[in-house]
Amino acid sequence: MRQIWVDQTKLIAALAVISIHASTALYEAYGTISSVDWWFANILMTIGTSLANPIFVMLSGHLLLGRRFETLDFFRSKSKKIFPAIIFWSIFYTIFSYIFFSSSLMESAWRITAGFFLTGKAYFHLWYLSMLVGLLSIAPFINQWICGVNPTTRDIKILFFIFSFLMIMNSFSLAKVNLTGKEISWFKSFTWYLIYFIAGYYLGKSELQKSISSQFLLLIFLTTVSICIGLNYFAVQFGITDISFICANDGFLGFILSLSAFCIFTRMSSQKSTNKSLETWASTSFGIYLIHPAILYFVQLNIFFNKKITHTLFSIVMTFLFSTLLVYLIRKTKAGRLIT
Repeated sequence: MRQIWVDQTKLIAALAVISIHASTALYEAYGTISSVDWWFANILMTIGTSLANPIFVMLSGHLLLGRRFETLDFFRSKSKKIFPAIIFWSIFYTIFSYIFFSSSLMESAWRITAGFFLTGKAYFHLWYLSMLVGLLSIAPFINQWICGVNPTTRDIKILFFIFSFLMIMNSFSLAKVNLTGKEISWFKSFTWYLIYFIAGYYLGKSELQKSISSQFLLLIFLTTVSICIGLNYFAVQFGITDISFICANDGFLGFILSLSAFCIFTRMSSQKSTNKSLETWASTSFGIYLIHPAILYFVQLNIFFNKKITHTLFSIVMTFLFSTLLVYLIRKTKAGRLIT
């Protein structure tokens, strides 16, 4: 049985992702909306950024690392879960963009072929899947280090193959930089998340946190949030409305926010989960991440979204509920479980 806090944290992370995407328009509308609406978006975006993708990655580290497994068996198991999702949702969002955003056939064909090679995604949020592939490709070797296991000859060959692929991609990237001034970066995005992955394993062990009080962790989190929202305000004065300018997952402030939040979550409950409803709900979190942009689009379309706090909160709640319900129904079938 899983720990209750793990299931609770999965749902919090899924809700945080939706919150970011639902409030982005509000945050970027600085100067054209009321100060109350903008500061609400500022706080929501800052907290949401720290509770979203880094938390998912740390949960993966907590659940995967520290267990002995054979490298090829690990790759076979994870490939069955990740590649069907990449294929299905890339096709789904290519069709979605073609229908609802008036993408041309040529643009759609580009998105799913050469565009995917250049960006690692067919839709904005699907970068996470490409990043996850990179992370999981290195996971067995990190696990060997943690478990104190010497890699076999076959493991070394696999590692050489992985780095050969990364070097080939880097060669393409260098060529593209020289030809167009822009690089191909998706294949190395996972490197910034390695520390979250490893931190999830170590911080998930409650005995490592006994020397730090919950009150102190909360103080760190709230202090960092305050610093970030203040810096965000100064940033928008110069026309910088990208939340990642201050709170990037690969930045120091974002790192502190996510780590302190994760430590707080591990203390929510140390009990083992016996609540089947909670486990079932938590099992939809990955699917919620994948499907929520489409649901959010229809929710905001039908409530005549006008960049107000009330509409933003409503769209977050409705998107979360509709996404959960739809993923739950999809997972009723074997094929549905493969893509969510």
